[in-house]
Amino acid sequence: MQYLFAPVPRKIQFDDAAALCMLDTQVEETIDRTSPFGREGYLLKLAPGKITIVAGGEAGAFYARGTLEQIRMQSKAAAAPAMTIEDSPEFPVRGIMLDVSRDKVPTMENLFRLIDRFAALKLNHLELYIEHTYAYQNHRRVWEHSSPFTAEEIRALDDYCAERFIELVPFQNSFGHLHRWLKFDEYKFLAETPEGIEHPWSRDREPFSLCPADPKVFDFLDGLYREYLSNFRSANFCVGCDETIEIGTGRSKEACRKAGGVGKLYLEYLKKLDSLVRKHRHTMICYSDIIMKHPELLKEFPRDVILQHWGYSAFFPFETDAALLEKYQIPFMLVPSNAAYSSFGGRTHRMLCNIRAAAFAAQKHHALGLVTTEWGDWGHWTAECVSMTGYLYTAAMSWNPAGGRDLDLAGVLDTLVYRDKNHVIGALLRDLGNVYLPTAGWDEAANLFQLVHRPQRAADMPPFADFDTASLRQTLTELHRVTASLETMAPEVSDAAILHMELTWARDMLEFAAELALDFLKENVHYLRELTAATRQRHANRLFPLIERHRQNFLARGRAGGVNESVGWFDPLLEELGAKAPRRRDQE
Repeated sequence: MQYLFAPVPRKIQFDDAAALCMLDTQVEETIDRTSPFGREGYLLKLAPGKITIVAGGEAGAFYARGTLEQIRMQSKAAAAPAMTIEDSPEFPVRGIMLDVSRDKVPTMENLFRLIDRFAALKLNHLELYIEHTYAYQNHRRVWEHSSPFTAEEIRALDDYCAERFIELVPFQNSFGHLHRWLKFDEYKFLAETPEGIEHPWSRDREPFSLCPADPKVFDFLDGLYREYLSNFRSANFCVGCDETIEIGTGRSKEACRKAGGVGKLYLEYLKKLDSLVRKHRHTMICYSDIIMKHPELLKEFPRDVILQHWGYSAFFPFETDAALLEKYQIPFMLVPSNAAYSSFGGRTHRMLCNIRAAAFAAQKHHALGLVTTEWGDWGHWTAECVSMTGYLYTAAMSWNPAGGRDLDLAGVLDTLVYRDKNHVIGALLRDLGNVYLPTAGWDEAANLFQLVHRPQRAADMPPFADFDTASLRQTLTELHRVTASLETMAPEVSDAAILHMELTWARDMLEFAAELALDFLKENVHYLRELTAATRQRHANRLFPLIERHRQNFLARGRAGGVNESVGWFDPLLEELGAKAPRRRDQE
């Protein structure tokens, strides 16, 4: 029998083709801290009448038991061939970052279930991306409508992760992406542009970043850190500091001039932030996008800060950038994406290319590991199951890049993740993530998602400019082929009903968007609002129940706080179609 593993062990040897090991045999387990496998490595030996585990640490023993469980799941006769597995991870950091701020805050039940799946895949690092969704004691106005995590919940998650050898790393964005704070009058004094700017993450004009030249900013952050960090075992702390799009243009304009430019000002801010984080006895982790625009400053980058270098395109230059970071001896992780953000069905090809490139660059240039991101920009419309292919591939490539490169995604999803006795869901998820390809424009954009999200654009702009009738019809044909077996999937997991809801919605949203685009081309108009009244009404009538189904899907895994904001991202399309947005339930 050929076994599937996730991740793939480094060495598997079948010892005797005729010998069988009964899998209910008692396991002899030894922790040998002098073993060559390291604290996360192990030897697992299945022999007639005996199962032996020798691990370099408790984590290694946990992973060995996980591998044994994967064998048991696939051994129908309660026996397996005699075999020896020697295994250890390529990278010390094998992680996922979940966006729990835009707009979905997961329920505890769903997070516990997801953590179990991560642990079974031998992932050991989890970040929960926080902007405003932690219940800071003195800042209720910021989080009161978002169903935030409480201190008790974070501590419970930290305990749950620790029992499964996952480091729950605190994350509080500490520079940009703070518009959900700075839009309130009592916080505007901290902003770079108190009058606000237009930015991609909101339909409103809002302040976006903290002012790097204002000492009061550090007093503010000091208070947050004092309260937040005490909930975690981890000595690491992610501060984000990405996409600070307006620094040097507002209150810090003079400071920027004196510093010698935006890069210098940014680096000065990072150094002060590093001092603050060290005061709280943590190691700072920050994002790379701003400092990498000023590579001449890398020689001044503080060496006690870990850089998370992110890039999400199919052919992002991880190799070149990792070589540069290695040259300057900056500790770093590479941060690809599951490519599910801003999509309905995911982007499998882009995900595979992106994560694979990150893994091999990380291996060649001695990165600490991989942390793959799951972003929820613009309503977090992507279903969790659509993201699972990326989580799985991250686990495979960060444990054993050579063995994981050509992993049987569909087989592993069916057999080890969702336990689908009809072997349907794996291929469905994998192939649904490629339905976007015929209509993808520059950089493999999910143009059908963009059509729904940004409908006010004109015919000569993306996504409209990338559509043609043939590619849209090809997409519909492929969508119908891929999802033809959807009703026969039979996953034996606790969230099976939710999986079905999510996948039928993803299918129906892709079909809706493709048929809307076809009508747009057929009627040869410049904007959606110029479609005939009958066409607009027909699509609006179809959209209303899809929106309600999204609400139901959201609440099946997420808390109520963000659902109206998530649903509200459909309003621009309804306006283009001449339809009135339904009243939010909190307005009734």
